[in-house]
Amino acid sequence: YYTKTVFEFIDTESGDNLAVCGGGRYDNLSQELGGPKLTSVAFGIGMERFLCVMDRQNVQVPQESPCEIYIAPLGEPARCESIKIAKSLRQCGFKAEIDLVGRFIKPQMRYANKLKAKFTMVLGADEIDSRKAILKNMQTGTQTKINLNENFVEEFKRIFYDSQDSQKN
Repeated sequence: YYTKTVFEFIDTESGDNLAVCGGGRYDNLSQELGGPKLTSVAFGIGMERFLCVMDRQNVQVPQESPCEIYIAPLGEPARCESIKIAKSLRQCGFKAEIDLVGRFIKPQMRYANKLKAKFTMVLGADEIDSRKAILKNMQTGTQTKINLNENFVEEFKRIFYDSQDSQKN
């Protein structure tokens, strides 16, 4: 079923010459299976073999940095606003996460804990109307009012870095 380019990566260091990854071009596969004629490329990786090669070569996988703020939107208008806020924070280098699947507040808070979010902010209709929200430091439990205006990112930076400094002391 392969056509033209075919490739395979073999682990020769294991002594077993096992294929770790392989694939190629499949110009006729879709048609052979009763579908339209499509040109395609695909590959597969044996994850266990790949991880063994990485381990043998002492490859260090970078650790993902923890979430710095989790924004929990309540409803569609809040979701739209939280996307804008998260974008602004990300542009300044913060790792910001938001709920995109429409969970209720308790599952969102559980997810924020799972992400080890340093701060959370619940955003609902009241917060959008008042242009103020509560920012919660998840380590200390401290809650701070924050304005949802053009200075939000600067205000968040100040609160975030102040919390980092107080943890060092």
